Amino acid sequence: MKKFLTDNFGYTLKNIRENLKLTQTAVFQGILTRSTWSSYESGNMIPDMITFITLLERMGISPDRFEFIVSEEVHRFFKWYDECLFYIENNCWNELIEKRKEFKILKQINIKIQFQYRDFIDYVIERYVNKNMDRALYHINLAIANTVKDMFVSSTRWQISLPFSFIIVFLFFCITNKPRLCTEQMFFL
Repeated sequence: MKKFLTDNFGYTLKNIRENLKLTQTAVFQGILTRSTWSSYESGNMIPDMITFITLLERMGISPDRFEFIVSEEVHRFFKWYDECLFYIENNCWNELIEKRKEFKILKQINIKIQFQYRDFIDYVIERYVNKNMDRALYHINLAIANTVKDMFVSSTRWQISLPFSFIIVFLFFCITNKPRLCTEQMFFL
């Protein structure tokens, strides 16, 4: 039986990746293991919605191009994150702090991705609200450690350079279309 894009997420991911001429590693690194990615592409496993959307975004595809019926839990998570981004873009720091307090780990969703998003929000709060660069660096390192698979984090020292952290933050702001914040970050590069 032929599977269609609407009922086979793995086929969709593989088709998009191949059309964009991306390697498998370029898409899954820092998000999944190679074996999990292979299971998705072969149709042996189905990614949860947050993982699927994260992989689409990694390939430069907006989830707005897809119509999803998602669980209430996934919907709440993305609504929480979208509201956090809105508060960041509009310098609504008190609202951001209150919204951050609502973060809860959702068991049915990729925990690593949830931590990446949460730690990024914590970075912004420390950097722009509390003006605490040490704590900001700590949170962005946590976000990066949840993204970059070969990042080694020891209990005594973060194994990442300060300039690299700010490059990652700068790129993240640019990718998420925050030009005002991008220009503020440029002096760190």
